[in-house]
Amino acid sequence: MHTDNLYERYRCQMQVPGVGLQGQKKLANSHVLLVGAGGLGCPIMLYLCAAGVRRITVVDPDKVESSNLARQVLYYEQDVGCLKVDAAHKRLRDINSNTHVTAVAEEFNRTLAHQLLPQCDLVIDATDNFETRLCIDDVCQSHGIPCILGAVTATQGQVFVLDYASSYPAPTIYRSLFGDISQYKGGSCRIDGVLGVTTGIIGMIQATESIKLLLNLPSTQRWKLISYDLETHQSRVYDLGAPVQLSRPEPKELALEDLSGLIERHKDLQLFDVRSREEHQRGNLGGLCIPLAEISDFNDFGLSGPVVCYCSGGIRSKEAANFLKSKYPEIEIYFMGMKELSNTL
Repeated sequence: MHTDNLYERYRCQMQVPGVGLQGQKKLANSHVLLVGAGGLGCPIMLYLCAAGVRRITVVDPDKVESSNLARQVLYYEQDVGCLKVDAAHKRLRDINSNTHVTAVAEEFNRTLAHQLLPQCDLVIDATDNFETRLCIDDVCQSHGIPCILGAVTATQGQVFVLDYASSYPAPTIYRSLFGDISQYKGGSCRIDGVLGVTTGIIGMIQATESIKLLLNLPSTQRWKLISYDLETHQSRVYDLGAPVQLSRPEPKELALEDLSGLIERHKDLQLFDVRSREEHQRGNLGGLCIPLAEISDFNDFGLSGPVVCYCSGGIRSKEAANFLKSKYPEIEIYFMGMKELSNTL
């Protein structure tokens, strides 16, 4: 958008200290991944779109139901039966044609997360279940991407602002607070009930912290838990403490002469040739050929034991090994070159 158009549309917002023209340009270059297009997601989408965030990717597999209309204010009666992401895409396009909305009508999981996260600046959780929230916390920690988690029940809500980009690598905060509760099936709006305005207020708090984080404002509530009670209108902010950075997991370099011994010790070891398919066809050490340019798009690794990435000189294999180690920190990942065999392969 031209600078004159930016000022005309966002002049009130740009007058806020810390925003200005440069801040507005930051929003115009930002990409937010929103998981959940329900009660929390609706106000988040509305305000991020109106604020000028350039790209919003929305993930939600559900269709609009009549019972959603009391709190999911982005949808109309005629949207009942339509996919939420499609209805949201249409509505947001009418609000701000400069915001590019990508609708993903799928269940959010780790495979989808690893596809979408590398392009995003921020992930927002607007779901109503613990399992997805834990997944978001885990994958954002592993990618070093900030996330803002929201939860509501009845007339109360909480917002977690976890800036993993500022303290990477760091332990997962949400999981460390609540433990492994991925099998917990309660605590949703459908089961516990919720007042419609509860999702609106908590969603707007999430949107507020999202904009502040994208603008890198000093007032951003990094590593804080914000709690709000609609009955008493009391709000509390709890300091979660910025996590101590962990040592970044690194793959190990493997000498070619040590490969056979490693294979003997680990029968489940996998070999990945990250050279081009043409190089692989001319000669290889075995294993699966996944060219480096394609490895980030390859999801069916099924890793259970050590992995050795190899190439001619060790440069491409190290890059591939770093990528795999970021996804599977618990797996032993090795990289190696085979310069001494280059003339024979």
